[in-house]
Amino acid sequence: MKRTLLSFVPLVVLMALLALDIAIYGADSIIGASQVSLLVAAGVCILLSMTVYKTPWKVFEKGIAEGVGDVSMAIVILLLIGAISGTWMASGVVPAFICYGL
Repeated sequence: MKRTLLSFVPLVVLMALLALDIAIYGADSIIGASQVSLLVAAGVCILLSMTVYKTPWKVFEKGIAEGVGDVSMAIVILLLIGAISGTWMASGVVPAFICYGL
């Protein structure tokens, strides 16, 4: 029973922070405040795990390193596609396609 109730703490924190973000920023909360709320909720999860279940920080470091390592190739691909599309927009290739058609 204790674990079930404890698992709701990060969810309640996240919902409260998102409600506060929307109340303060309105439609502009998607720009950055909601991401901060997610990071704070993740911090609450880590804090609960470290204090209640005595999980060492090294376990979290290992999990973060493995998670970033698994998606690093996808991140590089997205960065390259973004660089190419930004270069095409800045040089006028995409506007020329739009103006003259493909």
